[in-house]
Amino acid sequence: MSYTLQVRKTLLWSDLKNQCCRKTELFVYLCGLCGCSKPEDVFSTGTVAVKNEDLFSRIRFIVKKLSGSGDDTGAFFETDGKNAGAVKPGAFAKFFAGSQFTDISRLDDILEKDCCRASAVRAFFALTGTVSAPDAPKSYIEIYFRDQGTAECCKRILASFSIKSGFSKRRDKYVCYIKNAEGVSDFLTIAGAPGESIRFQVAKTEREVSNNVNRVMNCDYANIEKSRRVSEREVLAIRKLKANGGFDYLPDDLRILAEFRLANPEMNHTELGSLQIPPVTRSAVSRKMKMIFEAADTDS
Repeated sequence: MSYTLQVRKTLLWSDLKNQCCRKTELFVYLCGLCGCSKPEDVFSTGTVAVKNEDLFSRIRFIVKKLSGSGDDTGAFFETDGKNAGAVKPGAFAKFFAGSQFTDISRLDDILEKDCCRASAVRAFFALTGTVSAPDAPKSYIEIYFRDQGTAECCKRILASFSIKSGFSKRRDKYVCYIKNAEGVSDFLTIAGAPGESIRFQVAKTEREVSNNVNRVMNCDYANIEKSRRVSEREVLAIRKLKANGGFDYLPDDLRILAEFRLANPEMNHTELGSLQIPPVTRSAVSRKMKMIFEAADTDS
């Protein structure tokens, strides 16, 4: 099972306690299944097949809670041998009689409660959303819509939760998307999958720690490599002075430093300075090494 299907299943089986949230979610499902944005178009649509078994079960569950009846099959649903089942949109009209639901693309204006707004984005994702796995290199959520108005509505609802999202058109679809791990994590929490949100936060932390470790290791390696190249040049200059007889003419402090360098080619200037009596700073070692280089060039 892909991670997207896993998240959808989690959202479709999460509980809702408020009737207003159940109506919101049901309205989004019906509009999505019927391809309509307004109630009058939805409820005049003929029987619609539902392919996703979890979605079909979710709609049945919501209808049962709204109707308060144990038998929710006859008036609202039909069996369908090729699919999970079928819904009769006209039968759902009684749940929305006199309600504020007038256009799905205006849900951000219609829905006043945060819980209902969260139900809307949960239903949007359950219908057509995709999400990257927590350990994927790049984090994203994408929700596809038939019309631009509903996609922009989803973007506005997310903004009401301080989730930054984008909007674009891809072929004949409109996409509302989130492109950062923090936004994906916040979305999953709001939509009703806090466990998956925690997984994203943990994965993000692990990636950051891993990146920081790699950065430090690369920096340390670069410093070690730089020190190695400097040491090689210094050893060559000292050996050149010894071969040309110029080594004996160096001042005592330079000759002592040069001998320490030959005996400790792996050390950096700070470490070489600590061997001196009395110890000297890294800059002092660098200055003296520059004088040794000048002496080696003079003797060439």
